[in-house]
Amino acid sequence: MRQFAFWALMGLTVCSAPAWAQSDYSQPTAHAILIAEDEVVVSSQMSGRIINLPFDEGQHFKKGQVLAGFSCEILQAEEAVAVATVEGAKAELKNAQSLDKLNAAGALDLVLAETSVQRARAELEVARSRKRLCQIIAPYDGVVLSQDVRQFESVDASAPMMRIGRDAPLRVSIVAPAAWLTWLDRKTGLKFQLAGQAPAVEGKIDRIGASVDAASQTVKVEGILQGKDIKGLVPGQSGLVTFDSPAGQSQ
Repeated sequence: MRQFAFWALMGLTVCSAPAWAQSDYSQPTAHAILIAEDEVVVSSQMSGRIINLPFDEGQHFKKGQVLAGFSCEILQAEEAVAVATVEGAKAELKNAQSLDKLNAAGALDLVLAETSVQRARAELEVARSRKRLCQIIAPYDGVVLSQDVRQFESVDASAPMMRIGRDAPLRVSIVAPAAWLTWLDRKTGLKFQLAGQAPAVEGKIDRIGASVDAASQTVKVEGILQGKDIKGLVPGQSGLVTFDSPAGQSQ
């Protein structure tokens, strides 16, 4: 129901808002919202207390940097135990191999010693995998769009922590009338203008939804901004998009 209401509202906004639409159909217009490339919500991978939160909202990070770190003394201790278990199993295997050369140990003893090493190594990998959850690593070069937690706060597993986006040109998200699909394509040029401000920033359409919303007869369209006049533009801002459409088309 919520999704239906959103599409219905956006469809009415695009199709019937005279404050935005232009009578000259050679340059049709629509409302648009700025979004970041690959915008995702980063959630906690474990329950624990945050001890490291190096980036604030608006700060940029590089791929591989730590976005958040948790207090992990117990998991570090479990890893140390697993390391010691591997070393002990390897010593037992070495001893079994020596005895086997002297014909002082049975074949079963050697097999059991080898199996103990394999099991210990597997348990070590499990411990290391669990410890890797203590840090959230940046998947790409990007920027922190918003934060939902603070340093030294305790969170549950899967709790939303922050919203990030890729360091890339801003995108525009538009809900357009389905009738525009007769001329709209992935090469259509556009100009985005922040509400009440100038100059407009140029871009082009590069994504068109694969289906039309049946209730509102609208389609989701996205474009990428390619102009240089993007100072002051951030995800979440809204404005007008003016399209370059073929002349002579009817609405």
